Amino acid sequence: MRAKHFIAILFLFFGITTYAQKAYFQQEVNYTIHVNLNDQEHFLNGNVEMEYVNHSPDELSFIWIHLWPNAYASNETALGKEQLKSSPFSTVLEREETRGYIDSLNFTSDSKTLNWEFHPKHSDICKVVLPNSLKPGASIKINTPFRVKIPDGDISRLGHSKQTYSITQWYPKPAVYDQYGWHEMPYLDMGEFFSEFGSFDVYITVPENYRVAATGILHNENEKAWLDSLATIHPEDQDLEKTAPSASKTKTLHFSENRVHDFAWFADKNYHVQKSKVTLSDGNDVTTWTFFSDKNKKTWMDATSYVNDAISYYSKWNGNYPYQNCTAVEGPLTAGGGMEYPGITVIGEVDNTLQLEEVIMHEVGHNWFYGFLASNERRYPYMDEGVNSANEQRYMTTKYPNYTLSNYLNNEKLGHLLGVDKVSYRQLKELMYSLNEKRNYDQPINLHSVDYTENNYGSIVYSKSANMFNHLRQYLGNDVYDSIFHSYYNKNVFQHVYPSDLETAFKEGTDKNLDWFFRDWLETTKHSDYALKKSKGSQVLVRNSGPVNSPFLVEAVQDSVVTAQKWVDGFDGKQWVDLGTTNYDHVYIDKDNKTYDFDRHNNYLKASGLCKKTEPVKFKFGTGLDFTDQTEVYYVPFATYTVPGGFMPGIKFHNKTPFQKKVEYDITPMYSFKSDLFAGSGKLNFFIPLQSSFIRNIYLNTTALQYAAIYDHTIQKLGAKLKLEFRDPVNNNHEFFFYSNATYATRIEDITYNNSDSDFNFYLNNGFQYKNISERFPMDIFADIENTSDFTRITFNADFKIGIARNKDLFIHFNSRNFIGEGPRYMFYRNQLMGTNGVTDYKYDNIFYDRFKGSAKFNGNQFINDGGGFSVSSPEGFSNSWMNSLNLSYSLTNVIRPYINTAIYESLAKDTRFACEAGIRLGIRDIAEVYFPLYYTNTDFGSANEDTYNIYDNYKLNIRFMLNINKMNLFDLRNMIPY
Repeated sequence: MRAKHFIAILFLFFGITTYAQKAYFQQEVNYTIHVNLNDQEHFLNGNVEMEYVNHSPDELSFIWIHLWPNAYASNETALGKEQLKSSPFSTVLEREETRGYIDSLNFTSDSKTLNWEFHPKHSDICKVVLPNSLKPGASIKINTPFRVKIPDGDISRLGHSKQTYSITQWYPKPAVYDQYGWHEMPYLDMGEFFSEFGSFDVYITVPENYRVAATGILHNENEKAWLDSLATIHPEDQDLEKTAPSASKTKTLHFSENRVHDFAWFADKNYHVQKSKVTLSDGNDVTTWTFFSDKNKKTWMDATSYVNDAISYYSKWNGNYPYQNCTAVEGPLTAGGGMEYPGITVIGEVDNTLQLEEVIMHEVGHNWFYGFLASNERRYPYMDEGVNSANEQRYMTTKYPNYTLSNYLNNEKLGHLLGVDKVSYRQLKELMYSLNEKRNYDQPINLHSVDYTENNYGSIVYSKSANMFNHLRQYLGNDVYDSIFHSYYNKNVFQHVYPSDLETAFKEGTDKNLDWFFRDWLETTKHSDYALKKSKGSQVLVRNSGPVNSPFLVEAVQDSVVTAQKWVDGFDGKQWVDLGTTNYDHVYIDKDNKTYDFDRHNNYLKASGLCKKTEPVKFKFGTGLDFTDQTEVYYVPFATYTVPGGFMPGIKFHNKTPFQKKVEYDITPMYSFKSDLFAGSGKLNFFIPLQSSFIRNIYLNTTALQYAAIYDHTIQKLGAKLKLEFRDPVNNNHEFFFYSNATYATRIEDITYNNSDSDFNFYLNNGFQYKNISERFPMDIFADIENTSDFTRITFNADFKIGIARNKDLFIHFNSRNFIGEGPRYMFYRNQLMGTNGVTDYKYDNIFYDRFKGSAKFNGNQFINDGGGFSVSSPEGFSNSWMNSLNLSYSLTNVIRPYINTAIYESLAKDTRFACEAGIRLGIRDIAEVYFPLYYTNTDFGSANEDTYNIYDNYKLNIRFMLNINKMNLFDLRNMIPY
């Protein structure tokens, strides 16, 4: 047989085999559950019968069962470990009174006990071994009693707040088995669920004065009549603030539903109950309910209308709602603002009615993208949260076209002050993911939920994917887009869907090539970025500045009115686009920002005049959000005072916003009245993100400054810093940097010694920095080598934070500095025990009130807690050789921190010395603090004689204060935000 024929046959064989393995099937699980609520001890006691129907082509010897209440059993579960990442010292899962679990399990079939065991890694999963292999088409009934300790409602989704109950993920539940195998998964907050469809018959026994909302249809006529009567009472006519005791008598409520994959219920004795209905296009009525507390009744007063509108819009756009009831419940919830279950949703705390409507609508919408079209939310969260958020965005912009961020804040004055009264709801979603996207910390949309950073899970899965799907809708048009989703719904309703099902629906619904969407936007972090270059007659030249050939919208505008618009399919390079009109004074790419484009500042072009591509310049106080219809120059009145310069008023001009720009400037001109000198600083920063390289980002920062000094001298400095940020090869908890920093500055010794031939020094620093930015074990380590004409110094620095308890942290700072050769001639450059003060800040990196006083007067007691870290300035605390120091501080309270500093070093006399200092730090750590030393010693190891320096001889000169102006820059906070 010829080789190519053999290969072809092998390919055909394995192709057929693979196809057979991937053929769709869907298991079925039908439940009968009896459960009793003990509201005194917060337990559930129940029994579940599961009929498991094997529709797969495989024989099954066991079934994985989720025991999700066990997620609340300790900090060692997957949920516990997840929560410790963001709240490292939480003890809520360690205390018996707040944690939860499921026990009393005894799996049987036909009265025969089944062997079972816990998952080797997860106590909230178990494997039940079947008595005989379950053949294709066969079924088995499995029974077990169970008891659930209901955890505190502040942990996640299952829980109680006193006698308000949110009973979710509460019963033993088989994992999904499909064409890709078993999908057993532990319970997590970030990343939701995947379950088998079937039917539920659930019997809930509670004290008879409880008001219960649940998945499905209520069958108790007396209970239905009672709820109907409650729904006729206006919430304003009821005062349910006081909690009534539980009734001694109980009632058993029967709920059932078919074609669902989960069941949740909620109970409280003091719910307000409201009832309404909505009629769909097929003539079917859906009864809608809301259950809410007296505390929030004003916010919830019209909540049934929100449920109605959500059902109406989602049904119109995607397919009609198939169940008889839909309910929204206020309840204890910390895992997000709301959580969806089939036919019912629970909503946490919200600030106003508009936010409540948004959350209710979003969670009701999950009935489509989670309930009817049941994707694997853990593996493909965008198929649920992303597609649903696109519908949410469409709902809000359709119903509230003038909705802005000011409405969201519920404060128009604050919104106007911040400039966010112009930010539309669609742009709000864009802002949510732009923070990380602009910093080049983006991640693809189609990742597994556990692969996202905590911030990116929300900003990408919800916000970015919503904007991408809405761009696709704008491109295809509402009619085509809706037709595709109706087909997707009709073909896959009550089934498990995968990305291929969604992509197939689009391929069958349009003949347009959508690879830019499904390959580039969903699977990579590639950006789309089109730029307008010039116009000529009815044509405009457009350049694709990005790596994705996505379609874009070009619009001709005359007197602010759109006169023509055209969707253009993507292309490489440049292309002339015919607008079909010459009636325009401006051309825009997407004038109203309805679609996605990475850099909107190149989407503007004037038809005539000078600087056609330059947006109008607008001066604005403070800062803003970088609106794309103008170039904003921000200004802030600024003044400072130093002893050499006196009072220095000025004004700061900058273009910085919370979002990283490729070019940023900060210019602060000032005038020193005391020295009759123009002073100030200027900074110009360049940011170069790299999409596909082991280097993530390149930063180039330049600085120039001039200030008054003593003896009619001036401080002058020019600096440039190159920093390379490397990608984290493991996960996104690590940051790696290489930097090279060049400084050209006035010699500090020439100023201090009043040299008439004042000159400049050149300093070159090269180093490597590593940061672990995880909440639990943060650290910052760097190694640096500094070269100048007078010395070469190697520095190693390490900072650690060890959490002892909540808000109780031990901070460790280690510093090692070594001169190569003889060391520097001047004391300003020596290694010193004390942190940097005015005269040892020889590169002028910090601002000092009285830089040149040293420690002779209290004015000069300002310092920066770096280097050796001591606060005491001892005559023996200098070295021209090596010095190692260790600094410890403990956060006793938010403002009180005891500290102890130790060091070993070679003194100027060439002996080896040990120094120790202890005291109290008061203030905002590392920003604004006062240091009170209580003990100090400095010992010569050779003679064991203690230094005679006494900190109490003139104690006030040893009280140090730190005012670290550099750390007060609000724009630097964005670099501290975890990604």
